[in-house]
Amino acid sequence: MNLAAVRLVFACLLACGCQSREAREDRAVQDAIDVLRDSPPDDLITRRARIDALQKLPATTPLARDARDACSEAYLLVVEGKQATSKLKAEMERLGAPPKNALADLALAEEKIKKSEPAMRACQKAAIELGVRRR
Repeated sequence: MNLAAVRLVFACLLACGCQSREAREDRAVQDAIDVLRDSPPDDLITRRARIDALQKLPATTPLARDARDACSEAYLLVVEGKQATSKLKAEMERLGAPPKNALADLALAEEKIKKSEPAMRACQKAAIELGVRRR
């Protein structure tokens, strides 16, 4: 094979974006986190579907695994807290009064949302570290 052919093959490989499995997984995790982050915060059904999709992604590298798991946890806490709050509000409207376990249910919802704050910081940190590695 002559030098021109080797250069052509090499250029094609670069242009095709040939990457290792780990690099493709890292990119998929980063992209899924970006899609989740950019989804409407009040569209809990869409957010839950995107969390589920993120959780199912393979992540061989520790950075991808940390980012996937941290962001899944953080966003899941927010979604579950908001869903519990919405359910309680709907139940109160339906009954015209607070349901029997309203205070306990509200406390659990608020606890999830409160836990989401440090979890979200961990998500951001892990996503940044993954993004820096990819560059």
